Amino acid sequence: MEMSPWRRGLLTALSTLTAVPVGGREFEPEWEKALYWFVPVGFALGAAVCFPSLIFGGDGWGGAFAGGLLSLLLELLLTGGLHLDGAADLADSLFSGKDREEMLRILKDPRLGSFGAAALFLILATKLGGYLILTRRGSARFIIPLFALSRAAMVQSAASGKSARKGEGTGAPFILAADGKASFAAWATALVLSLPLLPPSRWYLPLIGICAAWGMSRWAGRRLGGVTGDVLGAVGEGVFSLLLVVVVSGMP
Repeated sequence: MEMSPWRRGLLTALSTLTAVPVGGREFEPEWEKALYWFVPVGFALGAAVCFPSLIFGGDGWGGAFAGGLLSLLLELLLTGGLHLDGAADLADSLFSGKDREEMLRILKDPRLGSFGAAALFLILATKLGGYLILTRRGSARFIIPLFALSRAAMVQSAASGKSARKGEGTGAPFILAADGKASFAAWATALVLSLPLLPPSRWYLPLIGICAAWGMSRWAGRRLGGVTGDVLGAVGEGVFSLLLVVVVSGMP
């Protein structure tokens, strides 16, 4: 029995956003429909990642550290650190001071440079610190909407411009399939799923995410001549980290 396009889209999103084995028989990737699954998959990831923090919530700073660290480790396990790799590659590329062609070559270089290492440290430190504070405050549920919002930002980035590699690369099929409709649907879905978990005083977070995704995508697109899979990963990590900082900095 042939899989429906929406089911293939779900499997494509799962294999792209997570390290969870999709199993079963081979399937033909469905790039366009996968974009509509980015936010629900992100929401599910957030629910899984926040579980350790929910367990240790309010149990002193020792428990908060354990919960925050376990949440971060679980995130790395479930995602395979794929988007972190993209953020590191993009940092090495954009801060290299090279021309466009050389920056695109650096993106494909598997070696980690100093700017990439610094980006990794900042992102991981931000997440660990943010998870620790949310766990200590008993507010680990905020992790869930941040995952949904950051995945909507990735769809927005994919729809923001052309492929810098002229259709080549792992992110190219998503970039070629993305359009304004997919971006609007992603943010609409993110709002429906996220706002019930956020207090009204934090309902401005999606607007920050939209602006941050636009700014990062535009900056990278101007430097690289378009968008790549590394840009999508970096936007996801960057928007998530920014929103996490905003959330914890506003806590008493």
